[in-house]
Amino acid sequence: MSSSSKPKKTVSNKLVVAAIDFGTTFSRYAYSMNHDFNENPSRVTINSNWVAGGQLISNKTPTVLLLNPDRTFKAFGYDAESQYGELAAQDAERNDGKLFHKEHFYFRRLKMKLYKTKNLMRSTEIEDEQGRKMNAIEVFSICIKYLHFRLPHQCHPQTGLNGSRLTIALEPEAASLFCMHVPVDKMAITGKPAVNKSPQISAFPIGTKYMVVNAGGGTIDITVHEVIDEGHLKELNLASGGAWGGTMVDKAFEDFIIKLFGGKSYEEFKKNHVDDLVDLQREFELKKRSISVSKVGKETFKLPVTLIVGQAQSTSRYSKLEEDQISLDFDIYTSPEDDPKFVDGAECTFLGKLEVEVPHEKSRETGVFVSMIFGGTELTVIAKEEKSGKTKKATFNFLK
Repeated sequence: MSSSSKPKKTVSNKLVVAAIDFGTTFSRYAYSMNHDFNENPSRVTINSNWVAGGQLISNKTPTVLLLNPDRTFKAFGYDAESQYGELAAQDAERNDGKLFHKEHFYFRRLKMKLYKTKNLMRSTEIEDEQGRKMNAIEVFSICIKYLHFRLPHQCHPQTGLNGSRLTIALEPEAASLFCMHVPVDKMAITGKPAVNKSPQISAFPIGTKYMVVNAGGGTIDITVHEVIDEGHLKELNLASGGAWGGTMVDKAFEDFIIKLFGGKSYEEFKKNHVDDLVDLQREFELKKRSISVSKVGKETFKLPVTLIVGQAQSTSRYSKLEEDQISLDFDIYTSPEDDPKFVDGAECTFLGKLEVEVPHEKSRETGVFVSMIFGGTELTVIAKEEKSGKTKKATFNFLK
C-alpha cells in the first residue's frame, strides 16, 4: 500500500477511540477521532502537557499514586511526587516530631511489585514505599480511574471504564498494527541516518515474519509475528523476556550513589529528605532523556546538598617522612577552580594550616587516612590510623 492509496475506513461507528497506557514507570493516554483515522490512521492525539516543574515537560507522567491517610485519592503522577515531597519538607520544619507525610500512602512503580508475585489473586496486596499494604485491585483502579477521568467516557462503578467497550491490547500487537500506517525510512531499519526518506507506507507483505522488541520501564518483552492478511497478525512465538527494563538503569544509578556515600547514609537521606529524593530522581530522568548514541563527552550531575553534607569529599593516605615524626602539617588553600594545579595561582587563597597527629610507632610505613568533609558552613577533618582505625587528633590554625 503506497501513500497515494485511499485509506481504509474504520468499521467502528464510535466517535472516538481512547487508549490508556498504564506503564511500570510512566503512564499516559491518547485518543483518535473517527474522522481523523479515516483521513490518516497514524493521526493520534496525546497529552503533551504533563509538567514536573523546571525543564521537564512530557507526554507521559510517572506511575506514582498518593493517597490520603483514609485511602482516598490525593494526587497522581508528577503532582503526587511534588505533593509528597512538600509534605515531607513541611514535616522537617515541624517542632513536634510528627511525620504527617508518612500517614499517607505513596505507591511508586507498583506494576513490578505484581511482576514479582507468583500467585495473583483478587485479594493480592501490594506495599507502598513505606511497606504498608493495600489491595492491589483497589490501587490499580484508583490510578486508571484518574487517567480515565481526563477522557470523556462514561463511568464504570470501580475503574471508570465501560466494560462493554473495553479492549485489552497487547503492546507488541498494537505496535505492529501501528507500524502498518507509518512511513518507513532507512533510519528505522538500520539505525543509520537516512539519505532519502521514503514516502511509502510500510505495508508488510503477507507472509512477512518479524521480531517485535518491547523495551519498557520494567521489562523487556520479545515476540515474533507473521502477517497473515491485511490488518491481521499471527503470533509465532509467545512473548518472552524479563525484568531488564529502564528501571535497571535507575537501579544501577542508585547502586552507584550507595557506593559513593554508603548504604546507611543513603537510607537516611531517603528517609529524612524525601523532597530532595524526588528532585534527584527527576534530575536523573532528565539526564537519561538527553543521552543518545551520538553524544560524546562527560555528563555533569547535580546532587542534593543533604546527600553530600556529612560525607567525605576527599580522603587520602599519608605517611611520615621521619620515623620520630609525631604530626603532619598541611597548608590549606581555597580556589574557585574545580582542579587547580598550583597553589601560587592568582585565584588561590591561603586559608590556614592543618596539623594531624600520626601513630607513635617508629616507622615511616605507618600511614594515616585524612578525610575532609565540606558541609554547608563548616569544614571537618577526620584522621584515622591505617592499621587500628583509631581516630587521631586534627587541629586547624587559621591565624597567619
